[in-house]
Amino acid sequence: RVLLRLPLKKAPIQKQEKLISLMEKNLKYAVEETGMGAKTSLGYGRFKVVAQEEPPIIADWKNVIEDERHPWNKAIREIKNIRDWNQFTQKVLKRGESKDWQLKWQQRLDVAQVVKVSAEQIRSNKPNKWKEERDDIVSA
Repeated sequence: RVLLRLPLKKAPIQKQEKLISLMEKNLKYAVEETGMGAKTSLGYGRFKVVAQEEPPIIADWKNVIEDERHPWNKAIREIKNIRDWNQFTQKVLKRGESKDWQLKWQQRLDVAQVVKVSAEQIRSNKPNKWKEERDDIVSA
C-alpha cells in the first residue's frame, strides 16, 4: 500500500494531479514490469494491479480498529443509517433501555449532532407523521 499525502503545501492543484498521475504510472511500472525483491529475473516479484480502490474487507477492518479506538463510531454509523422513528427509538432512545446511555450520548457533541441530523431527516421525510413531543425528546 502506498499513501501519498495531499494537498502538498503551496502546490497548485494541477501539480498535485500531475504528481498523482506520475506516481500511479511509475508504481504500476515498478510492480508489473521491473518487479520487487529477489529473483526478479526468474519472474518472481512481479505483480499485477487488479484494483486501485480499497477492497471492502479493508474498510471493514478499519471500522473494527476505529471502533476499538473510538467506541462511539459504531453508534454514529448506526444512527446515520436510521430512516424512521421506530428505528430511531430503538437505536437511540431505548438502546439497552438505558437512561445512562442517553445521558452519555447527549454529552458527546459528535454523537448528539448525528442524532439531531437523523431526527431532522426523519421529520422532513414524513412531516405529517411527526409529533411535536418528539422535538422535546430529541433536543433534550
